This record gives sequence, C-alpha cells and structure tokens, in this order.
Amino acid sequence: MDVKILIADDHSVVRCGLMQLIQHQLRFHQVKGVNSCNALLRELRQCRYTHLILDMSLSDGMSLEILPVLLKLYPHLQILIFSMFRKNTYQHILEKYPLYGYLQKDAPEKEILDTLHNFLNGIVLHKKISNVLKPYTNPFDKLSERQHQILHYLLQGCNTKEIAARLNIHCNTVSTMKNRIYEKTGASGISELVQMAVLHKQQYI
Repeated sequence: MDVKILIADDHSVVRCGLMQLIQHQLRFHQVKGVNSCNALLRELRQCRYTHLILDMSLSDGMSLEILPVLLKLYPHLQILIFSMFRKNTYQHILEKYPLYGYLQKDAPEKEILDTLHNFLNGIVLHKKISNVLKPYTNPFDKLSERQHQILHYLLQGCNTKEIAARLNIHCNTVSTMKNRIYEKTGASGISELVQMAVLHKQQYI
C-alpha cells in the first residue's frame, strides 16, 4: 500500500516533530502537515491520503465539527486522534465513529512511537476506542452547588478576585474550590474545562 500521511495540528512544533519521527524512525516519507480545518479539507480534496493524524482543536475550529464529513467523504481514510486532552473528555462523541484510536500528546515516547508504527503499518488494535474508555459519566455531576456557582463565573472568564467579590467569599476559598473543580472533572486547565462544558452541554456559557 502506498502510504500517504496527513498531520492536522495547529502547533507547528507538533507537526514538525511528528513528521521527523515518521520520516526518520518509521521510514514513511510521504507526509504533509496542515494547521486548520479548511486546509485539511482542501488537502484531502487534492490528494488521496491513507492516514490522518488529527488534533481535536485546529486554528479555525474544532475538528469534531468536520469529523462526520471526513468519514462520509473519505471512508478509506484511517484516522488517529492525537490530542492534549484526556480520552474521556470526548468519550461520548468519539465512540460513535470508526476511528483507529486515541493517543495523548503527553504519552510516553515509546507509546507514541509504537502506536504510530501500528497505525501506519495497518496493525489493527484489539480494542476500539469505546472499549478502552470508561463508562460515560458527566464529570460536572460531581460538583457541589458552590462549585457549580464558581464554575459558572470561571467559564465567563472571571478571575479569582472577581469571583470572590460576586459570591462574597474569600479569594482563598475560590482558589480551593477551583482546584477541587479541576480534580473532580479531570480538566487540566480552563481551556479544557470550557471544551468539556460545551461537549457535556453544561448551560454556563
């Protein structure tokens, strides 16, 4: 099979790093990178790629928005998700689709290399994404009433001092609650928290 690989990621360092890894260690030389949904769709129209390494967030939007289109127009395309976000953040969305797998960017180097090797050499995973993920739960169900209040203002872009003033509580209390929100939801920061709120249809923003 003539393997042609497309990397869709909005960070040039990631694209270049993956291209170096794929070309020099895995010995696949037909590799190209794009940074946006529009560029991704344009590139797929121009060339028949066999494999797509796809980030969840691109420079002009979420790749989730175009994923159904990709799968419909290019059913032959093998897709590996490569994201900074935890697998379960997108579980209830991704398990609907016939994707090859999900690889986190902070995974150990050997795991990344092994996964890419298997992906590009057509080695089928024993488990689908839906099987390796935990049963779906809404992470926001774990929050207390006060934590929901603080989350509301966090997602509106308020800082600790502003939230403390609006709720008439101490800044230290807000900071403690913010840490508990991150712990309970598993979010690594405000960016992931916003993504999770949208995906789980939380009516905050």
